[in-house]
Amino acid sequence: MTKTVIYKNAYDFHFGTPKTKASIRKVALDGGTIKLLKEWKEHQQKQIKTKYVLSFNGIPTNKHTLRHIIRRHAKIAKVKEIAVHGLRHSHASLLIHMKEDPLILKERLGHSDVQITLGTYGHLYPNRDFELASRLSNVMERDFSKKDLTSNQGNQHLSIDNH
Repeated sequence: MTKTVIYKNAYDFHFGTPKTKASIRKVALDGGTIKLLKEWKEHQQKQIKTKYVLSFNGIPTNKHTLRHIIRRHAKIAKVKEIAVHGLRHSHASLLIHMKEDPLILKERLGHSDVQITLGTYGHLYPNRDFELASRLSNVMERDFSKKDLTSNQGNQHLSIDNH
């Protein structure tokens, strides 16, 4: 993403530079999303010739139109309506739930520092410590009832390899 739309109205919009250097980035898309966007572009070109992917009338779609679309589809799906920017937070929340690395989130969201990402989304990580403890338990599990331990009575137990 190298540009941002500064949109006043349908007749007064232009493209500007993103807010920060970190905002200028490439966002990887999966094959299914690319396929849908190509299909949409083909459909769209039959309706109106435009160079914008998200356009219904030849100009970039504004946030009010997107809000209307979200409202309409939330009603159809019988789910709570969220703000357009909420889609960004939902995406970040999903990636955290999928256990993606915070550094990947930082890059994808265009944050200049991982501390911004963690400061914004850190509250979504509370159970990660329990997950880590569980994984460590599986790695560290040891059956101390076996006879292959030394007779050392101190607090250090060493296993003896009987091979």
